[in-house]
Amino acid sequence: IGVFADYGDGLSCSGRGTASRSGVGLAVELRAKDGTACAFEAKFDGERIGFPADLPDGCKRLCGPRASLAALDVERLSESAAEAAALRTAEGERLCDD
Repeated sequence: IGVFADYGDGLSCSGRGTASRSGVGLAVELRAKDGTACAFEAKFDGERIGFPADLPDGCKRLCGPRASLAALDVERLSESAAEAAALRTAEGERLCDD
């Protein structure tokens, strides 16, 4: 799994990691560039992923000042693996592996 949230004016969050389905939940573990872990249980209904409003402290390392992944809610836009593989962070790094 990869996540990039761009709030404009240089405020953003990004991370890469793993996700595994567990019922209606999604066990997510993202890693910051320095290796700090950000692990939490997200909601997943097959079309939307919702991050919890209260994230572990390690998740702060994925974001710049005044940005957060707390309560992030995203909807599937495509089922194309090629589109997912093409996504990049603001620094041009891939969000997902092939």
